Parts: sequence; structure tokens; C-alpha cells
Amino acid sequence: MQGPCQWALTPCPLPELFQEVLSTENVKLFVMGYGFGDEHINKVIADSVRDHGLELYIMNPDAPETFQKILTGRPHCETLWDNLKNYYPYSISRVFPQNGETMECKQIVNNFFQ
Repeated sequence: MQGPCQWALTPCPLPELFQEVLSTENVKLFVMGYGFGDEHINKVIADSVRDHGLELYIMNPDAPETFQKILTGRPHCETLWDNLKNYYPYSISRVFPQNGETMECKQIVNNFFQ
């Protein structure tokens, strides 16, 4: 008989899938809303940047210098920052307002999908 918490006993394939996808050549990762506080996720991203040429893009409303200071001391984040393809100091509402397309959105799309 399976109880309501049966799912907790089943291994989750997401970490392996995340690593598999990021370890593929010619992959780009666009990150927004993640504070880089999880060492195991940072390691997968950093390994993929270093070993497989993953292109990392980050959008965060903090100024670049402020966000870099936030990352200081977090595991694997120096590798991430040093190999960052592009940083966008924008809030989501600035890039994706309800009233249409913005120059920031066009910039991100042009950089990411080129």
C-alpha cells in the first residue's frame, strides 16, 4: 500500500537530468530568481562552465558590483562570476512589462539567441 508520502522515498531524477543537460556542448543557461545559495547546484553549473563551455547569463536587479559581493564566499561562485557570459542588472518587471516589449528585452534576446 502506498501512502501519501510515497513520493519522498522515490529518487528524484532532476539533479542528474540538470547535470546531463548542462554537460552537453553548446548549451546556454539563463538564470533569474536564483541566489546561488545551493552548493550542489553551483557545482554542476561551475563544472559545466569550466569543462563543457556552458554559457551563463544572469539577470538580477542588483548592480553588478553588488551581486558579485553577494556571491563572494559562496561555493563555486567565483568560477561562475569569472566565466559569466553576460549580466543584466534588471528586474523582471522592467524587462517584461505588461504594456509591451522593452529595449532590455530585445538586448537579452539578441545576446542569448545569437
